[in-house]
Amino acid sequence: MQAQAAATAEDAVTSPSAPVGDPELREHSAADYPALSALWADDADGAALGLSAADSLAGISQFFARNPGLSFALWEGPQLIGSVLAGHDGRRGYLYHLVVRADRRRHGYATLLVERAMSALAAAGIQKTHAMVYAANEQGLEFWRRSGFVTRVELVVLSRETGISSGSTSPVPEARHVAGGA
Repeated sequence: MQAQAAATAEDAVTSPSAPVGDPELREHSAADYPALSALWADDADGAALGLSAADSLAGISQFFARNPGLSFALWEGPQLIGSVLAGHDGRRGYLYHLVVRADRRRHGYATLLVERAMSALAAAGIQKTHAMVYAANEQGLEFWRRSGFVTRVELVVLSRETGISSGSTSPVPEARHVAGGA
């Protein structure tokens, strides 16, 4: 598949490691996890991704199983050079952890990944998609705005732990009641 890269002649000259050929865009699978976690770890802006215990092999495998055909990986030979995670709740789509390897940025690969995920979400009947971006991630915010996403200043995201401990799928045990107690 040709990777609709937006690289200009100037990009090819100034980039120390311009792409050699067309990368392969394919659906993510749990088998990609070692390369995916390495890509996240190598990302200089890794803190902007907001990785957590939910991004373990078990967590990502569960995410892919719940959202088949929505998350995509961009491969250049055996090297994973880009990734986007996408899912939905039946009403709205969500994009997470968009990353392109630093030496492959500015070639249109992030746009390619986002547009493929958006197409997959549209095919699933999803009309609107949200991108999760840290407020301090100025480079990320600029990209998403250029991609047609708008900041929703009237919304605030609130988060709460469910009570499942890291690496577990069962709730944290409730406090025991003492005999004779209320």
